[in-house]
Amino acid sequence: MLDRIRETQATLRRAGLRWTGPRLEVLGCLAAMPQHFSAEEALEAVGRQNGRGAASRATVYRFLAELERLGVLRKVQLAEGHSHYEFAPRREHCHLVCAQCGRVEEVQSPRLEQTARRLAEERGFQAQAPAIEITVSGCERCSRERTGGKGRAVRP
Repeated sequence: MLDRIRETQATLRRAGLRWTGPRLEVLGCLAAMPQHFSAEEALEAVGRQNGRGAASRATVYRFLAELERLGVLRKVQLAEGHSHYEFAPRREHCHLVCAQCGRVEEVQSPRLEQTARRLAEERGFQAQAPAIEITVSGCERCSRERTGGKGRAVRP
């Protein structure tokens, strides 16, 4: 977490941006967030940590946009229909998303990423880091709940 904060501070300095108390407050909350978080979840975390702290709603939203522009955060559109953020990964990954409960799991698959880049290039697109989301009909947790933890379906 501390490394993430230091790296972000260095990125802001290189971009010539000021490092303010509210930005530090927001970044501290963001660094402690789960892998994927919405802007609203970030705002709630800032509010929980600091009550009525120095970081306003506008500060949180502007800072998220700035961090995305600088490549510190990456916006991902998951199956839930609204954007989430994640810290820019050091290694590319795909997202498995459960259609039932919305759980997201990151999966590293160099072969899948290479295939996505090749497909893009074959069709005349400039390939970047592919953002791959695979929606699955259900995850292991949903299956356990559906089967009552027994491994087979429970009849109603």
